Amino acid sequence: NKHLTERKKMLRKIKLFLHVTVFLIIAVLLEGCFAGLAAGTWKEKDGEHTMVFHGNGTCADVPVKTLTGADPVSYVIEKDGTLVFTMKWDGKIAYEKAETKEEALQDPHLYYLQEDTFILKEKEYTRQ
Repeated sequence: NKHLTERKKMLRKIKLFLHVTVFLIIAVLLEGCFAGLAAGTWKEKDGEHTMVFHGNGTCADVPVKTLTGADPVSYVIEKDGTLVFTMKWDGKIAYEKAETKEEALQDPHLYYLQEDTFILKEKEYTRQ
C-alpha cells in the first residue's frame, strides 16, 4: 500500500509538470502569433515611405525615433495589444492599440492594425 501511495504521488507530480510545460509552450506560441499580425511590408498610403515587420520580431525603416535618434530593431505586440519597439541603443517605446482608425489618425501615441491597414504615428500604411 505504501509503495502504491508513493507511486500515485509521483504520477501526480509528473502530470502537474506536463500541464505546466504545455501551458508554457502555448503561451510562447501565442506571443509569436501576436507579433506575426504585423509581419509584412507596409507602404504609406499617401506617400513613398515603406516599413518592414518580419515574422521573427525584427523590423526595418519604422518611422519611430527616440530623443537620441535611435531606430527600432525589434517589436512585439503584447497580449494586451500594446505595440512595443525595442530601440537600437536606448530602451523601448510603446504604443497603445486604438479602437478605431480615426482615433489612431488623431493621436501619435496610438496605433491601429486591422488586416491590410496599419496606422502608426498618425500615418496610414497598406500591406503590400
